[in-house]
Amino acid sequence: LQRYGVFQTSITLNWTALPASPQSASSRGYLIEASTTNFGALSPGGVTFASATPNVALSTLTVAGLTPDATYFLRAGALNWSGAANFLNPGSTSTLSVPPAAAALATLYTTSTTVTWDAVTSQGYRVEASVNPTFTPVFFSSTASGGATALTVTGLSANTSYYYRVASLNWNSARSYADLGRLSTLALPPVSPFYPNTGVFYSSATVQWTAVASRGYQLDASTAPNFSGSVLFSSTTNGAATSLVVANLDSGTTYYFRVGSLNWNSAPNYVVLSATAT
Repeated sequence: LQRYGVFQTSITLNWTALPASPQSASSRGYLIEASTTNFGALSPGGVTFASATPNVALSTLTVAGLTPDATYFLRAGALNWSGAANFLNPGSTSTLSVPPAAAALATLYTTSTTVTWDAVTSQGYRVEASVNPTFTPVFFSSTASGGATALTVTGLSANTSYYYRVASLNWNSARSYADLGRLSTLALPPVSPFYPNTGVFYSSATVQWTAVASRGYQLDASTAPNFSGSVLFSSTTNGAATSLVVANLDSGTTYYFRVGSLNWNSAPNYVVLSATAT
């Protein structure tokens, strides 16, 4: 007798079926039961969930209607011709918790990623990141707080695509996953950007930098220091590029500039330069 499958609201047991004959070695079916009170041994009352079959050849039954992330005591028995069960006890186990709700990749950095979710009934959470969809090898971060709503997984490589998932943990620390897909960490920012001599003209400006491992760069110009409103920009998909020019600027106007390296999802990691006037 063994636990064959444990799910959020059901548990499956299986066993070696008894022979159909002789009658002394057979049965008239099977019964499995689940109880959170160990069938009254821990506390009086409680609900016993059951599943039965008259088929002596059957070797698997599932008891359903259980509560997620709850510990159940189990028993299974062969039925005699009066319907009485001769029980065996395979012990107790916890149903799986519900996967974290509304899970999302909140913030990506160069070497870490923060994942958020809405808390569910659980005994904690675990966030995982891997370059492989099989999650081997895996980087992870975990907590034993069932009320947690965010974790950050660290030790990642810059400008690298990772698969992400977050799991809620039940009483046995078994995981119930929500997949988050694949996304790249940020590339390292451009190194030491500057305005070259004669790089700022009446209606354009040039910025130079030292290249980093990336899939390109974007140069932004704005009259607002927070880059709100209209932003003029120039970009390249050449990761080896070391300069860009933004054109169509207004003469005699102060502009704020920032240059960002692009990761595999074209998300920029910016460095802000000092303002300059055309």
